[in-house]
Amino acid sequence: MDKHTLLERLKQDDKFSHLVIPSIRSDEFDNIIKFLDRHEAVVLKPIYSDKGRGVYKLFRDDDSYVLSYLMKDRYFNKKELEGYFNEFIRGKNYVCQKYVSSRTKQGDPFDCRIHVQKAEKGEWAVLKNYIRIGIGQKVISNVNQGGGISDLVPFLKANFENQWKEISKDITELTETLPSKIESLIDSPTMAFGFDIAITRNGELYLFEANRAPAVKTVLARTSRLRIQYYEYILNNIADNNGIKAVEKAHAETLEKYLGYEPEKVKRLENRIAVLEKEREYYKKEYNKMKNSSSWKLTVPVRKIGSLKKKLGKDK
Repeated sequence: MDKHTLLERLKQDDKFSHLVIPSIRSDEFDNIIKFLDRHEAVVLKPIYSDKGRGVYKLFRDDDSYVLSYLMKDRYFNKKELEGYFNEFIRGKNYVCQKYVSSRTKQGDPFDCRIHVQKAEKGEWAVLKNYIRIGIGQKVISNVNQGGGISDLVPFLKANFENQWKEISKDITELTETLPSKIESLIDSPTMAFGFDIAITRNGELYLFEANRAPAVKTVLARTSRLRIQYYEYILNNIADNNGIKAVEKAHAETLEKYLGYEPEKVKRLENRIAVLEKEREYYKKEYNKMKNSSSWKLTVPVRKIGSLKKKLGKDK
């Protein structure tokens, strides 16, 4: 299901409709202009965009149309804009969306990434909620095109002094309800979601996008643990023999992809760990024997004097 269709279906649920940004899907330039007439600014983005590529902001400035992309603004008259639209946007599966201002106090675009994943018992767990800031960018907050990230609560405190607690509460509620809702809409079992949430200056939340393959570089350790828990849940509760083989294969591929897992290397490391544990136990026993011996107890005063001399030497 493409992003536009997903949001249109989400809009039909009163519990989540407030998250949906008004949008149209059209290849006709006149329809885009009419939609712009109803809003101060609009965003043009590909239905199947990747890492924020090809996302424009369009608005009016007196008699000119301003098209923002990455860190640049370009000015057009209507005829020039139509020519640009026909060359670079028309026929490329774009959606036109009302522009929602989600910006820091410094004016940089940002969004809140809610990263959730299934874990034990097949239940959704929060991997991480954090802020992505597009420093110096005109339209979006994609860190792949320049920007940074911030922990959620400190960011909210700095940018929404009087509202941060309420916003944080609303985001927590979304982590608990939105994953299951989106999964039911796409009607396909899903293991992870990355939700990109806009936060306006009034503290309103909007859903920019729902991503089924969110990047995991910043949460590698935790995502690996949760994947293993979820695979074990499937093995023990859902999978038949064919399913078990599929899960075991997926498990191995996941470990190899994200952790550089190699069975032979792991086996060698496990053997080495076993040897080290035996050595530790041996030296622990030898140490206890020595500690409990008569000679060790008789030499306690000598060791104390030696320690005192070393201390006095350092003080000098």
